[in-house]
Amino acid sequence: MKRIFGFLALALFLPLSAHATEMVIQRDSSNIATKMDGANLLSWSPDGNFLACGWFLHVWDLQIAALLKPINPPREDMLQLRWINNHVLHADYMSAANNWKINRADAKIERIREFTPYPPTPENGSLKFHNGVLLSPNQKYFLSHDSHQEGKICLWNAATVKLLKTMNVYVSNDYATFHQTFWLPDSTHFIQTAHRQIELWNAETGRRERIFTKPLQPSLQAETTSGLLLRAISPEGKYLAATAQDNEKVSKIFVFEIGSGKLLRTIVTTTIHDVGFSSNGALLAIGITWPKSHTEIWNWRIDEKPRTIIPDVAVYDSLDGAWSPDNSRIAIGTENYIAIYKATTGELLTTMATQTANDAKEFALNPPDWLIWTPQGYFSAPDHGHKRVRWEENGKMIPLDSPRDKALRAKFYNPKMVAESIAGAS
Repeated sequence: MKRIFGFLALALFLPLSAHATEMVIQRDSSNIATKMDGANLLSWSPDGNFLACGWFLHVWDLQIAALLKPINPPREDMLQLRWINNHVLHADYMSAANNWKINRADAKIERIREFTPYPPTPENGSLKFHNGVLLSPNQKYFLSHDSHQEGKICLWNAATVKLLKTMNVYVSNDYATFHQTFWLPDSTHFIQTAHRQIELWNAETGRRERIFTKPLQPSLQAETTSGLLLRAISPEGKYLAATAQDNEKVSKIFVFEIGSGKLLRTIVTTTIHDVGFSSNGALLAIGITWPKSHTEIWNWRIDEKPRTIIPDVAVYDSLDGAWSPDNSRIAIGTENYIAIYKATTGELLTTMATQTANDAKEFALNPPDWLIWTPQGYFSAPDHGHKRVRWEENGKMIPLDSPRDKALRAKFYNPKMVAESIAGAS
């Protein structure tokens, strides 16, 4: 039997019918596979029509199975990614926060607003270095870690860029902390990982209102050395998920009620990489890295074991915001690709990737090749995949533009089928 498979630095086997051929995904006409990129951050638009991704900011139009025109975002680490509405996307970076407008008509993404502490002036020259900028949901405030304000978080008026106050927050690792800092939907409170604990702060008063710590059994106190790491906040702002590593083989997930500080659930598992709440807050996706990479889906209130297991997925920082708005699907980002699965069954719906770029400038100036394909072999790509898809049959490469090549491309190039698969209609 012949089969179809793709190369994204690794082989992905995509079964077809007995009359299928073999598809080699690569950038050009040579028989050398090209490494492609996935994402470490993901966020669905509220209407489910777009999927925004990092490493370098790009947006997939899921209704037509295509990548929108790349843009030129700041050349620095992206910390968080979220949608303000169906057409405005917000991204937080190390030294600025940006709003981006999606224009589907011309397939472009335009930066429409930037929030930056200490804007450059003739007096102060270039910007100071920051360890993170986070905009509040109502866009009234933003937080920053200033490298000149060690151990402090600064609160700014977003409209006037006026420094309102500084808060003495213990920071054991500046870089890690703003990956683990979240505004609540009320735009007044924020939660962050501090030293071995999690803290709830009132940004307007500048006061710490609550501390969340890891519950310990007396017999384990002497053995346990790790503290809590904040992993996710439920979308409505009622719950937080935190993790602690007891030893190299045992991790725990703690779900707290933010308003009361009450611990609601403890889930014991192996080594955890990431956690993310579903859009309704009822489910948790848990990325596991040991003894084998996989993702588990739990109803965190009632399940005694995962209801769905998605195997062999080396998840990155992509589970918070990775759920579709209707909770039916979950997108998981890895180093080499992004894959969308049915949350109820773990069925793979589609896989997508872009060609590797060294930095955001290269990504924007040289629009990368991209590819989306289904387990059945249908694909969407620029130029009908002419530079990205080659066919191999009986151990021989089919020549480009040969009758056989054209016949296979006509059969499997089908953006409509790919879009239907993304929507879970397959």
